[in-house]
Amino acid sequence: MLANLSLRTKLSIYVGAAISVAVALCIALFIFHAATRINSESESARRLANDFIVSALPSINQLDKPEAELERLIKEANHLRHARIYSSRTSVQEDTGNSLESPPNWFTRFLTPNSESREIEVVTKSGFEDKITIKANPADEITEIWQEIKWISIASLGVISATVLIISIVVSNTLSPLAGYVQALSLLDAGKRTLTVAGDKTPEFKIIADRINGLSQTLSKLDEENHLLIQKMITLQDNERKEIARDLHDEFGPALFMSRICVGELKKKITISLGEDKYLNDWSAVDQNIDKLQQVNRKILGRLRPAALEEMGLSGAIEAMIKSWRKTDPSVEMVYYFPEEKLTMTEIQSLTAYRIIQESLTNIYRHSHATKVNVSLFLEKLTPSSQLVISVEDNGIGIGENSQDGIGLRGMKERMLIVGGELKISRLSPSGTEIKALMPLS
Repeated sequence: MLANLSLRTKLSIYVGAAISVAVALCIALFIFHAATRINSESESARRLANDFIVSALPSINQLDKPEAELERLIKEANHLRHARIYSSRTSVQEDTGNSLESPPNWFTRFLTPNSESREIEVVTKSGFEDKITIKANPADEITEIWQEIKWISIASLGVISATVLIISIVVSNTLSPLAGYVQALSLLDAGKRTLTVAGDKTPEFKIIADRINGLSQTLSKLDEENHLLIQKMITLQDNERKEIARDLHDEFGPALFMSRICVGELKKKITISLGEDKYLNDWSAVDQNIDKLQQVNRKILGRLRPAALEEMGLSGAIEAMIKSWRKTDPSVEMVYYFPEEKLTMTEIQSLTAYRIIQESLTNIYRHSHATKVNVSLFLEKLTPSSQLVISVEDNGIGIGENSQDGIGLRGMKERMLIVGGELKISRLSPSGTEIKALMPLS
C-alpha cells in the first residue's frame, strides 16, 4: 500500500508511527508504575485510617450518646486520600469536591487495587453498637492520572503533527532538485539533447546532475551519428534508385519494346506461312503480358526515380502522382493546391518535397481509412529568405498519442534534416492527421 506513496509521505508516516509507538510505550509504562503506586498508597491510606479510628474509639466508647462524635470521626477520617470510611448506623456524605473529568470505567477498573476492606466493631458502655468499614478509594489519584495521560496524549499529538510538518517541509526542500532532474529526463526522452542540468551543492544530487549531463552529451553524439548514418543511407538509396531506374529505362524498357515488335513480326510471318491465324489468341496473350510488363516497368520507374519530376517539374510530378492515387482508390477525395509563384529549388529539394508527399499519401492509404485528403504547397516569405510549406491532411482515424515513429516517418524527418527543414506531425480535431514540412529556400 505504501509502495505508491511519495518519499515525503513515507517518511512522515514512518516518523509519525515511530513517535506514536514511543509515546504509547511511555504511557503504558506510566500506567504500570501508576498502578503499583496507587496500590501502595491505597494500602498505606487504609492502614492510616485504621490507626486513626482505632486511636479515637476509646474516648467514644465512654460516651452515652456517641452518634454525633462517631459521625464527626468518620467525617474527619474521610479527609484522608485513597480511603473511604463509613458505618452501618451513621450517614456521612462522601466528599465530591474533585471537579476534574471522571476517567472511563475501564480505566478505573484497571487501576483500582483489589484490596480487602477492613471492619472495626464499635461497642460503647451504653450498649451502642456499630460497625466501621474502611475501604481503599483511589478515585482522586486515578482521575489525576487520567488527566495527565490525556494531556500527555494531546501534547504528543501536537509534537507528532509538528514533526511531520517539519519533515514534510525539510524533505520537500531537500528533494526539490529532483523535479528538475525528472523534467530533464523527460526532455531527453522527448528528443531534446542540448540541455544542461545545474548541479546542487548536495554531493548526491551533484552526482545525479553530472550523470544526466553526461547522458545528454552521449545521446547528442549518438543522435548526430545516427543522423549522419541515415542521411548517408538515404543518399545511397537515392543513388541506387537512380541507377536501377536508369537500367530499367535504358535496358529493360527497350528490351520489352523490342520483344513486342519481334512478337508482332513473328506473328505476321507465321500467319503468311500458314495462311491462317489459328494462333491469334496466343499472340494476343503474349502481347498483353508484354504490355503489362511495360506498365509495371513504368510504375517501378515512377517510384524509383519519378521521370515526371525532371520532365514536368515538382508541380507536374505531384499532380501526376495524385492522379495515380485517384485511379488506385477513387473513393478517396483528393484536393490539391500548388502556388502560382515559380519555385526555384535544387534537385535534392524537389526530390525531398516529392518523397514527403509520396510517403504521406502511402501512409494515408495504408493506415488512416480516410475519405478525404488535402495536399497543399505554399510559399511562406520570411526575412531574409523564404520557406516552402508542404501540408498533407486527412480525415482518417488519426495518429496515436503515444505512437512511435516508423521507418517511413523517420525517413521523412531525416530527409528534411538533409535540406535543413523540419517535419511536424499533429493530430487534428475531431479526427485526422496533418503532416507539415517546412523547407527553407534560398
